[in-house]
Amino acid sequence: MKHIALFREILKDIVDEVYLEEIRSTVVQFIKDEYKPKSCAIVTCKDDQLRVRISRGVSYTFIKQLHRENRHPLVDFLRKEKKVVIIDENHPMYPTGFEHSYKTMVLVPILGGGRLVGLLFMDFSERKDFPPHEVEALETLGLLLSVAVDHYELRDRLDDLVDHDALTGVYNFKHFHELLFKEVQRTDETGHPFALGLYAVTGLKRVNEKYGHVAGDRLLRFVADLLKAKVRRFDAVARYAAAKFAVIFPEADKEFAKRIAEEVIEKFSKSEWARLDTEVYLDVGIVVYPEDAKDEKTLLNRLEECVHEAKRDKGSNIVVYPFK
Repeated sequence: MKHIALFREILKDIVDEVYLEEIRSTVVQFIKDEYKPKSCAIVTCKDDQLRVRISRGVSYTFIKQLHRENRHPLVDFLRKEKKVVIIDENHPMYPTGFEHSYKTMVLVPILGGGRLVGLLFMDFSERKDFPPHEVEALETLGLLLSVAVDHYELRDRLDDLVDHDALTGVYNFKHFHELLFKEVQRTDETGHPFALGLYAVTGLKRVNEKYGHVAGDRLLRFVADLLKAKVRRFDAVARYAAAKFAVIFPEADKEFAKRIAEEVIEKFSKSEWARLDTEVYLDVGIVVYPEDAKDEKTLLNRLEECVHEAKRDKGSNIVVYPFK
């Protein structure tokens, strides 16, 4: 009955979209209380990385070692088995363990798309028997954890599709406006201004006409990656229009935004795109809220004006509002 109560709780948490870490914590705590192992943990193994997500009785030193090595023979063994494994003195993998010596160890696979994406383990200082109904319950627990992992990964992918531009991977226009609205609210509440930059890829149409749209797409991805590499971790890069990228710089002034723009243009000028036999430039406009506008619409209009002014002269240019 205790397992049934746990399964109901996991399913309810998935439906309610409780954080995955809370579901993992609930499971490990249940294992600790119900089976009383020496140690237990949920380990994820994806993209050649092993990560201990939640544990009881496992030292931080061992966790760091496992993360550093990113490999373990029991994980490799379970990748092949893909079923609940009970290891004791009669098992060929004995005494291979995670940290402690043991008499019995239980490995429960967590699968995704038919592959091992994680495991639950528990070890015991004494020999412990697991009758068939216990093994079946642990198999069901592993399946529920697999469903939870799949559900949250799918949700994350859907969120990415909703909020990100499919071509460049940066935020899309819709999410940019959501972030901008929040940043305006934050500034109104705290009094701390933010800067806004708009980067226009001037000459994209010529690249598309001369080299094809595949080359034009590569150009856009290059600019997006360049911006992501240059801005701070908490700055937001978004595709504003077909050939324009916007960057929100929280807690920043015009001098900071201009310095970033200068670094981006310098890097762009040394790239393959600056050596084409058709001219390609980056034209940048910069404004600050609330110094340059008291509302979002006016701020964006003035940002567009800056970019339009930057395009007047040949080459890559930066125009900061107000301009003459």
